[in-house]
Amino acid sequence: MSKKDRKSTGIYNYIVKRAAGFIAHTGVMTTGRWIYFGAIVGVISAVCAMLFALSLKFTGFIFLETIAGIKTSSLGMMIFEEGYKKWLILVVPAFGGLVSGWLTTKFAPDAKGHGTDYVIKSFHKNAGNIFLRVPVVKIIATAFVIGTGGSAGREGPIAQIGAGFASVLARFMKLNDREKRLLIMAGAAGGIAAIFGAPLGGAIFAAEVLYRNHELEAEVILPSIISSIVAFSIFRSVMGIERLFSIGSVSFSSAYELIPYTILGVGCAVAGIVFVKLFNRVKTAFNGYNKISVIFKPALGGFLLGVMALYLPGVLGGGYQYMQMAFDGSIPVLLMFLLAAGKMVSTSLTIGSGGSGGIFAPSLFIGAMTGGAIGGVLRYMLPPGWMPPEAAFIAVGMGGLFACVARVPLASLIMVSEMTRGYDLLVPMMLVSVIAFLLNRKPYTVYDEQVNGLVDSPAHRGDFEMDVLEDIIVTPDIIEKGAVVLPRRAPIKKAIDTAMNSKQGIFPVIDQKDGGRVVGVFSLQDIKEYLLESGLGEEALVEDITQHNFIRIHIGDRLHSVVDKFTANDVDALPVIDEKTGMLMGMFSRDGLIKLYNKKLIALSLRKSKAGNMPAGQ
Repeated sequence: MSKKDRKSTGIYNYIVKRAAGFIAHTGVMTTGRWIYFGAIVGVISAVCAMLFALSLKFTGFIFLETIAGIKTSSLGMMIFEEGYKKWLILVVPAFGGLVSGWLTTKFAPDAKGHGTDYVIKSFHKNAGNIFLRVPVVKIIATAFVIGTGGSAGREGPIAQIGAGFASVLARFMKLNDREKRLLIMAGAAGGIAAIFGAPLGGAIFAAEVLYRNHELEAEVILPSIISSIVAFSIFRSVMGIERLFSIGSVSFSSAYELIPYTILGVGCAVAGIVFVKLFNRVKTAFNGYNKISVIFKPALGGFLLGVMALYLPGVLGGGYQYMQMAFDGSIPVLLMFLLAAGKMVSTSLTIGSGGSGGIFAPSLFIGAMTGGAIGGVLRYMLPPGWMPPEAAFIAVGMGGLFACVARVPLASLIMVSEMTRGYDLLVPMMLVSVIAFLLNRKPYTVYDEQVNGLVDSPAHRGDFEMDVLEDIIVTPDIIEKGAVVLPRRAPIKKAIDTAMNSKQGIFPVIDQKDGGRVVGVFSLQDIKEYLLESGLGEEALVEDITQHNFIRIHIGDRLHSVVDKFTANDVDALPVIDEKTGMLMGMFSRDGLIKLYNKKLIALSLRKSKAGNMPAGQ
């Protein structure tokens, strides 16, 4: 290390230590500490957001404007611009993917993909720990992907960047695991608030994105709000105010409009599910393709994106210009359908191949085009007084689709309202977001690391087990009897009929020749995957879809281990198997676990209440 570097490090350490001393001296460690911590993280997030935004502008200017002759300020019209070097669009995104793949593979594999998923994983499983190299590499890798036209957004990267630097600060301050978790989410919120101009939406997003079901991480909200306010204010003061969209004067004016908005909610759910399934399939295909190095996979994704862009240029970049064109009524209905489908494919290629970029902007794009296309069709089918303006349908579609694919209905409607200034559309946006969220019942999500709820998070394991589940074991009286089972030699059509007409999620499979011993399980998902891959043959049997290596519970197991099994496996119930005979004794459901927890908690509270009311001396 040079003398200059040692001096810089010494100054940095001095400043941070003085800040830590001030916090301790002022008593923040016990009262109002999160105002201080949130503000510090907000400053850091704002600086990160500014560096990130400048890096995107720089790479965009170099690769798209200077080399390819594409005006980055008008990506929507680039295919028609004079001086545009058509063949370079095959090379430039591939080069960006190559640089991103090399950086992430060599220096920080955790910086691959869209970033938000890694932040969620860090919260649930890594105690809020993110190494410094991850956000540093994320800035550079994402700049090369987006700056070369990659079909990706800024939300995921800036969330990971802000969270990463917040984690470094938390470790330097020697905060505990719980505090580190809260601080990384505050960092993510601050970064999103700054980049997208959505301070409230950023804070709510940080609290909501951790879970698939409608649950919030309440403790995250306060530090996230403080961080968002500070980051938003600093970023806007330095970088200026830039509205992403101008949608004109639109509002919700008639109850009749709820009818087409309801149809839009269904459409957003369908489009969202298709997008997530396609995204996951492409990602799985790239992960399983071992004929080329991991370094070159994002380059392949970038090349395929370039091929698409030759015929459908709107698939490049975040697509904000095309969204504004849709608001202005400049895109035909058929082209909107094509753009929505094309963006699903291009984003899957860019991020699914391992490229570094976010999922938020592409989701908004798909939602906008879906909303505009559905609105354009309904305009010819419904009475004139029932249809809202086209711009309203587009804005509401943006919020509805992101609510579906990210499992964040509340954050979605707030963020889109802040970005479009479409506050008069809150009512229809609430309706569409909730419909799209609820119809996605699987649920399909772009964030694999989300868990179902608080009880499933390793971060809250102690909250649900301490003093309540500590000494409880699985007994015959707490399991559910009468489970539906199927013989392994039964026709698969019987399995389909049984699964479609049963509320049961997991179906034990037995071997009748072995006295009814359980040999495996299957679910509706197993049936679906089998049909998609192999088709339905007349000779197909239940054993063809049976998972033989399955998770099971035994009488006498402690609920500590049962909670771990539910946490590690996304299932609604687990079979209880006799350890000696292998016979099915019943099923133990996630709902049963929660009910048991609630009963024990109430009993514990009553005991404590009675103890507190005992006369003195007893």
